[in-house]
Amino acid sequence: MIFKAFIIIYSKGGGFIMELNKWDIEIATNKGIEQGIEQGKKEGIEQGRKEEKIETAKKLLAKNRSLEEIMELTELSEQEIMQLKEDK
Repeated sequence: MIFKAFIIIYSKGGGFIMELNKWDIEIATNKGIEQGIEQGKKEGIEQGRKEEKIETAKKLLAKNRSLEEIMELTELSEQEIMQLKEDK
């Protein structure tokens, strides 16, 4: 005998919205976890690239390179570079 677990979702007004079985919920949960992991990877890669640009800018500042050159090479904004300069 096969049993299916169902969840019936109702709106506040009492109207039927949808019916999901246990496996649909499990599939949706796993899909959400996968999407979260992918998003986390992307954000981690972006953060790593940003940190690398900051480190490069710090090295260029130490070599007294021009603001324009640092902006061009690192793609950091003038404000970001000036903040690094002040934080020295």
